[in-house]
This record gives sequence, C-alpha cells and structure tokens, in this order.
Amino acid sequence: MNLFINQLATVGFSTADMVFQIIMLVFLIAFLAVLIGLVVVFFKRNNEVKGLKERVDQLEKERNNG
Repeated sequence: MNLFINQLATVGFSTADMVFQIIMLVFLIAFLAVLIGLVVVFFKRNNEVKGLKERVDQLEKERNNG
C-alpha cells in the first residue's frame, strides 16, 4: 500500500499502475483464499482419519474380547 501512496505523490501516475495493483491485490486475495481452503480440507480429512482409526481400534478390541 505504501507503493501505491508513493505513486500517487509522483506526477507520472498512470491508471495502468493502479489497474496492475488492483489485479495483484485480487490475485493475492485469491491465493490466500485457496491456501486457507486447503488447510481447512486437510484438517477435516485428518479428523476423519483419526475417527476411523479409533473405530477400527474399537472393533479390533471387541473382536479380540469376543
């Protein structure tokens, strides 16, 4: 954002610079959204795997006791 303010202070400020920075901001937000989505999916799958492992352990104990 500091770069944007510095560009506004100069005489040669062009709309192309502003459009470029807006596009970069959109890409940054999209990248962060994808990264957060991947982390959420990873933790969700990890919790499902933990639940399945607990269920398998429980069934093995029941089979061994029976």
